[in-house]
Parts: sequence; structure tokens; C-alpha cells
Amino acid sequence: MRPTLPAILAAALTALAFVLLPRAAIAATALSVDGRLDEPAWAAAAPVEAFREVQPLTLAAPRWPVRARTLAREEGLWVGVEVATPPEARTRGRSSRDAAPLDADPVSLLIDFAGSGQGAYEFTVTLSGTLRDGQADATGQFTYDWDARWFAATHETPEGWTAEFMIPWSVAAAPSSGETRQLGLWVGTFVKSEGIRYASPAIGLETGKWLRELQPLTVPRHVGSTLDLVPYVSATADRVRDTTQGRAGLDVFWNSGTGHQVTATLRPDFGQVESDDVVVNFSAVETFFSDKRPFFTEGSALFDVRLPGDTRLINTRRIGGFADGGLGGAAPVDGALKYVGELGRWDVGAFTALEGDTGEGLTAGRGRTFGAGRLRYRFEKGALGYLGTWVDRPGLGYAARVDTLDADFTLRPGLTFRGRALQSRRQDSTVPGDAGDGDGSSLSLQWDGGKRWVQTLELLHLSRHLELDDFGYLPRNNLSQLRTNTEWHRRSYPDASPIASSNWGLEAELQQDAAGRKLQPTVELNHFWAFRGGVEVFAYLFSALPGRDDLLSRGNGDVVLPRMVEGGFYYGSPRFGPGKAWRVEAEGGTIQAGLGGTGFYAQFRPRVVVTEHLSLQGSLEYRQAPDWLLWTGGATLGTYRQKQLYATLGANAFFGSRHELRARLQWLGLSAAGRENYAVTGREPLRTAGAPADFTLTTLAFQVRYRYEIAPLSDLYVVYGRGGDAFEEGRDRGLGRLWQDALAERDADQLLVKLRYRF
Repeated sequence: MRPTLPAILAAALTALAFVLLPRAAIAATALSVDGRLDEPAWAAAAPVEAFREVQPLTLAAPRWPVRARTLAREEGLWVGVEVATPPEARTRGRSSRDAAPLDADPVSLLIDFAGSGQGAYEFTVTLSGTLRDGQADATGQFTYDWDARWFAATHETPEGWTAEFMIPWSVAAAPSSGETRQLGLWVGTFVKSEGIRYASPAIGLETGKWLRELQPLTVPRHVGSTLDLVPYVSATADRVRDTTQGRAGLDVFWNSGTGHQVTATLRPDFGQVESDDVVVNFSAVETFFSDKRPFFTEGSALFDVRLPGDTRLINTRRIGGFADGGLGGAAPVDGALKYVGELGRWDVGAFTALEGDTGEGLTAGRGRTFGAGRLRYRFEKGALGYLGTWVDRPGLGYAARVDTLDADFTLRPGLTFRGRALQSRRQDSTVPGDAGDGDGSSLSLQWDGGKRWVQTLELLHLSRHLELDDFGYLPRNNLSQLRTNTEWHRRSYPDASPIASSNWGLEAELQQDAAGRKLQPTVELNHFWAFRGGVEVFAYLFSALPGRDDLLSRGNGDVVLPRMVEGGFYYGSPRFGPGKAWRVEAEGGTIQAGLGGTGFYAQFRPRVVVTEHLSLQGSLEYRQAPDWLLWTGGATLGTYRQKQLYATLGANAFFGSRHELRARLQWLGLSAAGRENYAVTGREPLRTAGAPADFTLTTLAFQVRYRYEIAPLSDLYVVYGRGGDAFEEGRDRGLGRLWQDALAERDADQLLVKLRYRF
């Protein structure tokens, strides 16, 4: 008998009664994470010195002194930071965890636990108590899907404020031998009201160079294993299908304390506690969505190998996606296992995940089996590595394999090299020919001397039959590309100037397909200004020269497109108005989306911090194109008059330190009036008789989420979500009517209760 929603809720609340305990104290230590650095141990802590102004990069001594100290203790790394910002210069406001940007002044740590310059972790706490954690890869790019169990608190006085961190050693794999270990550390604080950042060491974060210039910190190698069990139970009431479903699962995290980490999961779920952005994509390139499931983000940095253009060898959102051979249902993830270890200079990783089947009979979908293996050898100036992935797809009759070699190292101070070489194969494929058997490579050189010039050169080759989408993310194959990007920085101005820093950028791309046919070359000139007080302005001019587009017709022939010229700007304000409650961002520019004619877009994003614990935000984007070119099937194209409106409205409310209420509404309405039909000829599109049919599309997503934080990474969620999509061909209706249609549609209407507790 199917469990009823009341029964599942009763079970969840019973479990909750056993775990509603105060935050666990950190055992075996005389220190407490309270933001007050008044314990005797702090008096003997090692200082972090030489804070300098790094945004703008004047390297001047801080206007308001910053002091930091570190303590390496058995339970973890303690860092205390004192900021002497006066009350009138401080900015407050609670944000959701991992928010960007944050609403209050932050203190941030960047820690490279391996000391290798191949990756780092960010730990940030704001003046109002918001936590943010993330990972940076070898290129210095951050992702914030990863969450770890660590502690931080702040304390405010009239003279300044302090931030206290305790980062357990179990956050990252420890060395397997030796009495000490060397970390890389960066400590920074940002004064939002002035747009000024102070840091030690005195390096900016604009490029990946900072990873190799962190301050060396030698600490004892503490050995101690940890074992965390994280069960969850959830119940979902679907009001559209009139069903109630209960789920339960378990995550296991084990750190040996000697360089080995194992994570396992049984029946993980997507959870619906984090909603994706509403996206309507008519292009031939798939939209990438990041993964927020804890198991798949834990220890993922070692497996995160990318190529230029955001190509990824592993995209864990494939796991638990639509089952192969069925009728579109998502495949359940039965279990997964991951190992990450460090053996001297070697990093070792292994990963596997198993999906279950869906449906029965003719509607049955077959689950997949995923696997990955990773080796990386670190040396003084870089690393060499191998990543292999394998996917068994019984529903499609083949297995897919990708082998990749990667290299990242510093040729000389300021000059970095990155290289990738990969090969894909499909075994026992029912697909005719050699589809899926391909290769790719990339080379990247970047010069950053730390002064004015930054030069990047990238070479990319992806063969016609290269396939990564069985497990990875590949925007496109069949491409050879040369990209160059030149940046000229003026990192500081005289004190009398309203500008704090600026930079010019010139980026150009030359590309062709595997047969040597030239694709559209592009060039962009841009300029960025950072003004004193926090205003940011960005302007650009982009041009695509006449050339071929080999994706638009989905394999039905090339399309030669004319010259395209676009320009635009971005404006971002600091907090302003009464109580400095308001912040606005605005964008606008021209667009060319077809064979001729120029359209425009405009976007406005206000945000108001009503109180320190309540904020409201929204956005409104309007797009209009008189000649929008779309593929309409086979070897035919059509142009449309496009009008599109995208609007969001959100609120974040915090009640005490543990309660969060978040609401978010997203709506997109699109109206397209058919103009002209075209045939694909391999050259310029040929005008044909008639016009494509008008169409409209509208989509609405609403979510309200309550979260109660029982303990770090232990939460109770109550989430209500509703959504609707409507597509109609043959009529071009106004945007106002589309809003009414979106409200009338009810494709999704769900209530979710989920309890997750970390023991």
C-alpha cells in the first residue's frame, strides 16, 4: 500500500525529534567559534602580515588596518581576522548561502590544501553571518555548488569587527606521509561602500595566476579519521498527478586522515530544493546546468577537467537524467561510490554510479552505468594527469569511453601552459559509421607579468565525430579554433581621479570545421571601469564577419550569414539611498539575430535590503529583434519578429540564525510573428514562398522554500513549487495575454518536505 502524505510527514517529524539538538560544540579544544578572538591561544597565534590594497591594485597600506592570525590545531585550521572598518563604512545584509554577490562586507579565505597551485577552496563569512564556500580549478575559475562542514562567526564593536574561522582538516584530503604539510593561504576583506579590497598576500583575483602566488603556510600534519552518515527522508505530494511519493536515502563521507577520502550514496535525489533558472533555448547548443546534489559536488575538483569554451569531460547532471529507450522518465540513481586519495605527489580518484530502470514493457527505460578514473602527478611547477570515463548505455546498445591527458604548468614566472588531448570511442554501437570515435586537443598559453599586459592564446581542435555528451558536456564538435585575448590593465589612478582601475580587452576568434571550411570569425573590443565608491561600468563592441554557420540547420547544410555588429553596456551601482538599502544593475545593447535588421535588449535588476534580515530583488529584461532567424525543420529556415519579456521577483527573509524563507517567481513570454521562409542551399539562404507560422511561448516557475538549519549541513526543507508551459502555433498574441496563459497552465504543482541530517 502506498504511504500517505500524513504518514510520511509523521515519520519525518518523529525523526526530527531525535535530531533537533543544539549545534555541536567542537570537542577537545578550549576555543569556540564565536567571532571573539579573546581566548589565550590567539595571543600566540602566527600572524598573517603585509595586507595591501589589491582592488584597485595600488598596493597601498590599508586605510583601515587589517590583522589576521592562524592556528593549526588537531581539529582544524583556525583563522582570525580583525577589520578596523568604522561603523559608517560597514555594509550589512543577510544573503542565502553561496550567494553572489553578497549583501554585506565579507572576509574570505582561499586555501590550497595541497600547496600545489592546482586548485583551492574558498571560505567566506560576511559581517551579517552569511557563509559561502566554493572551489577553484587550475584556471582560477570558481564554482559554488560544493558545500562543506566548517564553522565561522563574526563579532562587531564600535572599533571594528572580527571574523573567526575553523576549517576542519577533513574538508580536503591530507598528505599520506610526513610530519608537516604546506598549504597555500590568501586572506582578503572587501569594503563594499568604498569598493576596496585588502588582502595578504597582495595579489588580485582577476586571472588564474593567483593560485601559484598564495602565501606558503607550513602546519603540522594532523592525523584523524572522520565518518559522517547523512540520511535523508522526503515526501512529495504532486497535485497535478494526484500522487504522493516518499523517498529515503543515505550519503556516507569517510576521511582516513592519511590522504584518502571515500564517499558513497544510496538513492540520492534531486530534491527540488534548488530550482534552475527558466531558460528557453532555440539554438543548436545545449544549455548547461550545474549539479547541486551533495554527493556529486563532494571531492569533485579532482575530476573537473575542462577545455576552452566550457567543454567538460564530466557533467554529473547526466546521472539521473532521462532513461535510455523509455518515454522520457528520469532514471533513479540506485547508488554511487567515489574515492579521492593522495599518495606522495600522486592524486588518485575513482568514481562510479548506477542507475535503475524505469517503466515496464514497451515503455521501459534502461538505466546507465557510469565510471571515471583519475590520476594526476604534481611537481614543483605544475601537474600532468589522466582522466578516463566510461558509460554503459544498454538502452541504446553501446558503451562510450573517453580518454584524456592533461597538463598544467608554469613555464616561467607569469607564463602558464595548459594542454589537453583526448579521444572518444563508442563500442558495439548500433549507430552506423564511425560516429562517436573522434579526438580533440587544446593548447593554451597565458602571459601575466602582474603589471599591465595579460595575453592569452588558445588553440582548440575537435574532430567531426568526437562525442563527450554520454557523460560530459560538449557545446559542439567539428571545430578548429584559434582564439586570442589581449588585456591592458591600468590597475590604479591618482587619488584625485574618480576612476579606481580600468582595463581594455580585445578578443578575436578564427574558426573552421574539420573539412577546412571557414566559419564566422569574430572580434570584440571591450572596456571596464571600476570607480571609487563601488560603481562598475562595462562597454563592448562585437562583430561577426560574413561566414558559415554549420549548426543552425541541425546537419541539413551550411548557412552563410552576413556581417553582424552589436554593442552594449553594463552598469552596476554600489548600495545607495536611505540606509544604503538599494543596489541596481542595468544592461542594454543592440542585437542582430538574423539576416538583417537590428534589434535591442534592455535589462534592469534592482535589489533592496529592507532590513539586515530581509531583502527583495527582481529583474526585467525585454528583447526585440525584427529578423530572428530560426531552423523550422529539414533544410528550411524562417525569420520572425521577436518580442520577449523575462521577469523575476524574489525575496529572502531570515528569522534568527537558523530560519530562512525564500520565494522566487520567474516568467518568460515570447511572441514570434513569421516573416519569410528560406531554403538551406549551402550558401546564403534562398528566399522561398510564404511565411513561417506565428507562434507564442510562455513559461512560469514559482517556488517558496522554508529551510531550518538543524546543524551545519543538516536541514529541514518545506518547499512548494508550481510551474506551467504553453506553446501555441498559428497566432501571435501580446505579452499580456501570455502572462494570463502562464497563470492558467499547471504542469507542475508540488509540495516537498525533506529532512537531511549529518551525523
